[in-house]
Amino acid sequence: MALGDGWAGAAWRWAIRGTIAGLIGLAALGLTAGGAVAEEAYPEPQLVFHVDMADPQRVSSTIFNASNAASHYEAQLLDYDIRLVLQGYGLQYVTEDRLEGTAYEVPEAKVEQRDRLVTRLRSLASTYDGIRLEVCESSMEEADLTASQLAVDAELVPYGATRIEKLQRQGFSYIKMQ
Repeated sequence: MALGDGWAGAAWRWAIRGTIAGLIGLAALGLTAGGAVAEEAYPEPQLVFHVDMADPQRVSSTIFNASNAASHYEAQLLDYDIRLVLQGYGLQYVTEDRLEGTAYEVPEAKVEQRDRLVTRLRSLASTYDGIRLEVCESSMEEADLTASQLAVDAELVPYGATRIEKLQRQGFSYIKMQ
């Protein structure tokens, strides 16, 4: 008796049809055979880097990680949205002013290092279309810093902390270098 004949053959055909129907159902739901949700179900990557530190090493690490993330997403041909929100001591890295007499004053010994980081931030924002700098106006007012004194192309936001909170509610992942 051949496999296609009788009860065994009918059972085999039904098993194959059930497997095919199940795979079609999984594909329609956007699931892979391994059970993971297909990538299309996820929105574009969204990262918000919080820059409020005076430590140049941490700021350098932030710039490095934002650049690596953008490069990674571009290599995968993904749209992405990366924000660097700068507030408090982060102001040191968006201006060439020493901010003398303010809480955010750049010590003379760190001016050269700060200037290199300002240049790297400027380059980061101009190299990747998906990266935007956002600067806290409240911190700027506290430091008596005007928009014309900014050395980078940045969007001004009323408050850095509330901007970060809003971005997180919109699905952005929060990152702060330690």
